[in-house]
This record gives sequence, C-alpha cells and structure tokens, in this order.
Amino acid sequence: MNVDADTAAAMASALGCATSSFPQTYLGLPLSPHKLHVSDYQPLLTSFDRYLAGWKARLLSTGGRIVLVNAVLGSLPVYYMSSLLLPTTVRERIDARRRSFLWTGEKKCHGSQCLLAWEKVCQTKARGGLGVRNLEHMNHYLLLKFVHKLHDPTPLPWKHWFHTYSALFGGSDGDSFLNRLLHEELPRYQALTSVHIGDGTLTSFWHDKWILNTSLAETFPVLYSHCIRPDATVQRVLSQGLDPQLRPRPGFCLPPVKGLPANSGIGKPAVNHRKSLETAQNTNSNSKNR
Repeated sequence: MNVDADTAAAMASALGCATSSFPQTYLGLPLSPHKLHVSDYQPLLTSFDRYLAGWKARLLSTGGRIVLVNAVLGSLPVYYMSSLLLPTTVRERIDARRRSFLWTGEKKCHGSQCLLAWEKVCQTKARGGLGVRNLEHMNHYLLLKFVHKLHDPTPLPWKHWFHTYSALFGGSDGDSFLNRLLHEELPRYQALTSVHIGDGTLTSFWHDKWILNTSLAETFPVLYSHCIRPDATVQRVLSQGLDPQLRPRPGFCLPPVKGLPANSGIGKPAVNHRKSLETAQNTNSNSKNR
C-alpha cells in the first residue's frame, strides 16, 4: 500500500514473498482498504452451494430441513457477520438458497411453491413463524459487540486509538471501517441499553437512556429539533447548561427538568428563551393527534 510497483517488487524480493493486490483473504475474510463488492463474498456463497450439493433434500421432512437451515445454513455466515455488515444483495442470495432448500430441496424455487412468506418464516414459533434465524438481525447483533467493548472499562489499544482519533469523539478520522461500523450500530445499542450515571463524560445527554425509560430525544422531539449539539454528553450539559446546546430563539425559557440537579443550569431563565419544555411536549402531542 502507498508504494509504487518498483518499490513493492524490491521489498517483495528482499523479504522473499510475492506481491499481491486488494482485496485479499486474511484470516478467512476479504480484506480491502476500499468498499467490498458482492463478488468478494463469493467464497461464502460457494460454501453454501457445497453443503447443499451433498444433501438429499427430497428424502428429508420439512422438520428435518428446518433443523438443517438453522443448525448449518444459519451458522455458515456467522464468522463473516461477526466482523462485516453483509451487503443486502449477499444476504438475499443466502436467503434464496435457504428458502429453496426449505420448500423444494432444489437450487431455486418459485414464490408459488413457498407455503409461508419468508418474513413470517423468520419469526419465532410463538408468533406463528418457523423460528428460522433472520440474517439481517443476526448480523447487527453480532456487530454490536464492538460497541459493547467500546463501553467496557477494560483498557485495550484499539479503544485508545479510537477515542483519540475517531470523529465520534471529536477526532479527525471519520472514514475508517471501525468508525463507520460503530456509527451505524451505536443507535441500536443505545435503544437496547440504559445507563447508570457516573461522571457523565461518556453518556449521551440526548440519545442514552439515563434519566427516563426512553431517550430525551424520543421523549421531547420538538425540543431536540432545536439542538445544535446532538453529541453533547451529560457532563457537558450539566456544567454548561442546556441553553448553549440549543439554537437561540427570542424569549425562550426552560423550566426545571424533573430529576436533574438544581445547580445544573437547566431550567434557569435565559435571555433568549421563553417557550417551556411542557409547551414543546404539548406541541409534539398535538402534532401526533393530527
């Protein structure tokens, strides 16, 4: 990377190795500094075809096929999905193979041969489905481990690098694979978790569930629409007050927010504000009734 062909050839000769190009396989996964194409996932699709070719699907009952779909076909992409967000096209091709095996035992099947819509098949048995795993949901849940490790207090080198350079924490790196992945999965993680407040430096004021059963952005969407710093932390808002986080508006006043310290600066009359938090909430309720 970042060297001309002659330099790369000289280095390869000195090290006794061959030159190659991207994408290439590293630890069983396609590696590239650029966005991966659907063709780069062909080894994953080939592994499905290899398994399906060796099964006598017509000799199996529907129940037996469901077991294989979950136990084998649903597990093959787990290694990929633990590190990469599969493109929609790749996911659809995998689902097409699983669907065909389940209903016909052939390589392809027509919609008229499917006894149940695939969305219904992927629902739990308690909801009337067949309990087949939804690959899209699995993919996101497996990638959430990166967000969880980022919140874990255990010091790790990649976390130190990420906190230093990531655009999510005020750094300049906003285009790395890890930064884009965490930016994509962080809202899901915040929706599934609640926060026990410490000093508030790592807690999002608007998006984490730290004071209510929902985030403040969901509870007060009208107020959040005036926010100019959606990434503000609890510690920052409590030290600076809420007014600097909102767009200045003539004659707007925020009342005290239940559950926040009296000295937080939230709820004190401001020169530029007069509309109350309750009015913002009522406006949101009226808009829903319409």
